[in-house]
Amino acid sequence: MLSISSTLVRHATMPIIQCKFASGQRLPFLVTKARPALPLLIPLLYVQFKLRYQAYNTAARCLRSIEAFYDYASFRHVDVESDISAGRLENVLSLVSGFAAWLTTGRQATNVVAAVGIETALPMNSRTRDQHLLALKAYLSWCAARYIPRSRLGKSEPSGISAVFVDAVDSIDRRFGNHILNLKQSRAHERSLTEENIHLIRAHIVPGADINPFPERVQFHNARRMSAIDHRFGKSKK
Repeated sequence: MLSISSTLVRHATMPIIQCKFASGQRLPFLVTKARPALPLLIPLLYVQFKLRYQAYNTAARCLRSIEAFYDYASFRHVDVESDISAGRLENVLSLVSGFAAWLTTGRQATNVVAAVGIETALPMNSRTRDQHLLALKAYLSWCAARYIPRSRLGKSEPSGISAVFVDAVDSIDRRFGNHILNLKQSRAHERSLTEENIHLIRAHIVPGADINPFPERVQFHNARRMSAIDHRFGKSKK
């Protein structure tokens, strides 16, 4: 049993809907705009097999990047689903350069989960654009592993599977490597928590505390995780 909410719809050609299962698990699905709205098969499989244990917002953010690429491909009259299913990955990869330019010059992020929004004259932040490209790269790499061997090779050519896949991965790396700008720069801004940060976290993480921002059902679990981190951190300092 599952229930469906359309609260994630923005300015999308293909909306993202939220499916909630009886177990309590929530998963986002990319669906067609037509009625009845049906999930797109390959993004559905990607969520089920690759993203199902990710946080809901993480999975939804990845789907927003895929959604944006599918939107762009429709403007170029390319059926991404058909090309991927048939193993014609080069047809899909030929859109990457144009997609990167389209993100930079024609679209803008509209909220904190990096949804691709309405057309605008303002350029998209390069880090936000990089996040979209990295999510799309991960998706296409997964597609290459799943579809290329089955579609391009017959049973008489098992030895060629590795070579074909390596060629596809190299092609994906080359296509995206020219457009992802800030990956190394963003790492330079990472830093460890200060003692003041750690003290604040410890104060907020106490189960039952009024200032604890988490739902009651996960407060004890979070406190245990913080305790484990403290234990490991203390050992490493010694």
